[in-house]
Amino acid sequence: MQHTSATFNKFQRLSPVRALLDPSILSKMARGNYRRELLAALFFPVALAAAEGSIAGVIVKNIYTGIISDTILNYVVGLLTTAGPIAAITSFVWAALSHGKPKVRFITGLQLIIIAQVALIAAAPKNALGLFLLVLAVLGTRACWTGIVMLRSTAWRANYPRENRASITGRFGIVQTIVLGLSGLIIGSAMDINDNAFLWLMPVAAFISILGIIAYKGIRVRGQARLLTDELAQSRTQKPSLNPQSMVRLLRADKNYAWFMACQFIFGTGNLMLTAPLVLILHERFDLAYGPSIMIVSSVPLLVMPLMILPWARMLDRFHIVTFRSIHSWVFFIQILMLFAGVVLNQLWIIYAAAVVRGIAFAGGAMAWSLGHHDFAPADKESQYMAVHVTLTGVRGIIAPLLAVTLYTWFESLSPGAGPFVFLVCATLTMLGAIGFVIMAKTMKPSAPQHEPAQTTASGVREA
Repeated sequence: MQHTSATFNKFQRLSPVRALLDPSILSKMARGNYRRELLAALFFPVALAAAEGSIAGVIVKNIYTGIISDTILNYVVGLLTTAGPIAAITSFVWAALSHGKPKVRFITGLQLIIIAQVALIAAAPKNALGLFLLVLAVLGTRACWTGIVMLRSTAWRANYPRENRASITGRFGIVQTIVLGLSGLIIGSAMDINDNAFLWLMPVAAFISILGIIAYKGIRVRGQARLLTDELAQSRTQKPSLNPQSMVRLLRADKNYAWFMACQFIFGTGNLMLTAPLVLILHERFDLAYGPSIMIVSSVPLLVMPLMILPWARMLDRFHIVTFRSIHSWVFFIQILMLFAGVVLNQLWIIYAAAVVRGIAFAGGAMAWSLGHHDFAPADKESQYMAVHVTLTGVRGIIAPLLAVTLYTWFESLSPGAGPFVFLVCATLTMLGAIGFVIMAKTMKPSAPQHEPAQTTASGVREA
């Protein structure tokens, strides 16, 4: 039976709670996948919270102060706060290794590796070796998550139509962010009571996440046989490769995507620079414990995100990603200015308010980051486009924390207390990227997304 857009529009109009719990208005084929992905989004992120970069940065700053020199520790904090983006540079590895292979099976393998690495975090001793092992475990976890995000996007494209994909997958994002936010609060509160709480929190988190893996492995990708055949039929120059030249070839062939990536690089660098100095300031200037620090850098933004994911998702369903970014980017700019004002004025409530605005910005950013490349990529090159996107995210993930910590240290050396002026550098880069999106939107004039043509299989099921 053909699944009409009217049915999906009904799905969009339902309340978030009813839509989450009642997938009966979806097609029968999509219904089973939806339930499994929902369960996976409920259980698996518990382990991810333990290796979330900003949470790990707060934990390391508090535990290893006095054990590791301040300079080295500050750079380690910077590294951890952008662990996710840095790990994104491994995207071409996953694109190459997963090429022509069943995506769900590959994803569940990566999920199991994440569980093992999260469990190992609990074994890290409080010395230089322990810090090294903890950093390796966090980076390894985020690297595997990079592969999951990239391949999950391919499955979403196959299973859900373009005009409603963001609204449908946005509901998985709602569940995932709530779980991450609450898990962060639990970790922070437990460690305020006892620094050694992570010794039992990590294994428990790993065990809970196994339930998510069990649910996810039952997902079926529509048209998978044809997708794998198309991938294997690609010529050597079309296939994803560990050679960076493949990324250069793709950007040369698609000038619009190249310009979009350039704007995203500038804009994203400003955003990625922000968290490291914020963690340092909350510890050094405000002397906040685990719980309040984790609330500001992680839990508050994550718990605000579910309130705004669906409005942003509906906007992304209606407009091309360039138009979406030309509007959405300014929310990040506003929250950086708010954060700078809160630190300079020594008003913690403004910093909490900035965290709320950051959650609003994150909600749109999460959808755009995962799905935006679909408006440029042909179906059989979706993984390559996503790999370019996340690899460039990894490059700026390496640059941003080093630049941020260096500038913060330099400003403090010029005048004690001047470190927060690094936020103005972040705001400037974010503004330049946002202006680039605005100019590109006017040049391309993308008033609507580039919908993929509907195809009908022998069974009569509409495919994206």
